[in-house]
Amino acid sequence: MNLEYLQAIGLSKNEAKIYHALLRKGTSNSAELARESGVHRINTYDVLNSLIAKGLVSFITEGKQRLFKAENPNQLKHLLQDKLDLLENQLPELEQLFESKKQKVDVRVLSGTEGKKQQLAEQFKCAE
Repeated sequence: MNLEYLQAIGLSKNEAKIYHALLRKGTSNSAELARESGVHRINTYDVLNSLIAKGLVSFITEGKQRLFKAENPNQLKHLLQDKLDLLENQLPELEQLFESKKQKVDVRVLSGTEGKKQQLAEQFKCAE
């Protein structure tokens, strides 16, 4: 299965593999996850810790063994929202830096569909 959509929203390749494996398999230990996901066993713990920090994976301890499970995929929305909030907080400072170094003559070449979209958006902004 193509996991690029998970990478596109901010997971590393290995995080995407392990999270997807946990969604498919349910509760698993690290050795099973390494086999199932194709991520080297040495890297599995680091990836699991990263996914735990992101709120996408949790674990329980049974005896001496940790069993990991995927959290609800809706948590991905929260992960993206946190990143968006961080950007929103930093955007004024970035815009201020941009404006402070802006020269009077501003020539840009816009090409393709995205360039046309940007041009139209700027024209509408100026019209307001």
